[in-house]
Amino acid sequence: MSKADFQTLQRRFAAHLRNPQNHSAPGDIEERRLDIYRTLFFNNVNGFITQGFPVLYSILDAQRWQRLVR
Repeated sequence: MSKADFQTLQRRFAAHLRNPQNHSAPGDIEERRLDIYRTLFFNNVNGFITQGFPVLYSILDAQRWQRLVR
């Protein structure tokens, strides 16, 4: 795999992790692994935003908070 091909794969993978509804996953990664990466990515972002906005986190219900973070 060339450097350009690898960078393209990285960009597609990252776009999918950030927004899986609008960006398809690279075809050669199994769904089980993608699910793990999506979960880890979301949990990392969620933790960062929760710490940055503790008051907002405390006043929103869990479903609304999750929608906002996503």
